[in-house]
Amino acid sequence: MRDDEAGVRRASGQGLGRTPEPAHEAGRRDREPPVVSTIRNQRVLGIVRSASADTARDIAVALWEAGLRTVEISVSTPGAIDAVAALAHERSDPVLHVGAGTILDRVTARAAVEAGADLLVSPIADPLVIAVGRDAGVPVLAGATTPMEAMTAMRAGASLVKLFPARALTPAIIADILQALPDLPLVPVGGIAIEDVGAWLSAGAVAVGLGTALVGDGRRNLRARVSRLLTIATPQEPLTRQRLR
Repeated sequence: MRDDEAGVRRASGQGLGRTPEPAHEAGRRDREPPVVSTIRNQRVLGIVRSASADTARDIAVALWEAGLRTVEISVSTPGAIDAVAALAHERSDPVLHVGAGTILDRVTARAAVEAGADLLVSPIADPLVIAVGRDAGVPVLAGATTPMEAMTAMRAGASLVKLFPARALTPAIIADILQALPDLPLVPVGGIAIEDVGAWLSAGAVAVGLGTALVGDGRRNLRARVSRLLTIATPQEPLTRQRLR
């Protein structure tokens, strides 16, 4: 990796309408895998789809260097598993996490685990995919559109629920869902614009996932977009400096 300086946002659990969590909930989260804690704290997941593994890797590194700690490489990218393996091997700091996304079957899930993925992400709540991650100790962000699907994912062992596609829903809808199911760790993904991130977080989402809005035109203006996104997601924490190898 290049030796560029990376601005990294510190974890934040306040702001945007959050209320203090119960002590038992805080204790449970202390035992969460590092990547889950990072997603909860930074409240953002970057999603990369590209025409090649090399381009996906370069964009992921650029996102890390801009301050985003967790980046998902979609397996719709040719050679995505190789990109995940390269990023897992090359990163210089354990606070930087790489996930494998659009996982639809257990074979791909196993390949991602073997490549060193910190997180498995799926647009569906397939219990076989969730089982691969659970058995390997790799957290799963499993997809759901309805409360029933979300609860099915959690009962199967998912760590977080990818609310997908978010463009078909609204922040008000997830606020309603969380009135009945307040412990659901929802991560809306799909069609979210940077300027709308605050509304989803204020509604109770633990984080948001952004792809096209963040990296749709590659690396051009990427640092500025990440800075803007992190200012919205974690506005009260100062920017620190860190180096990537």
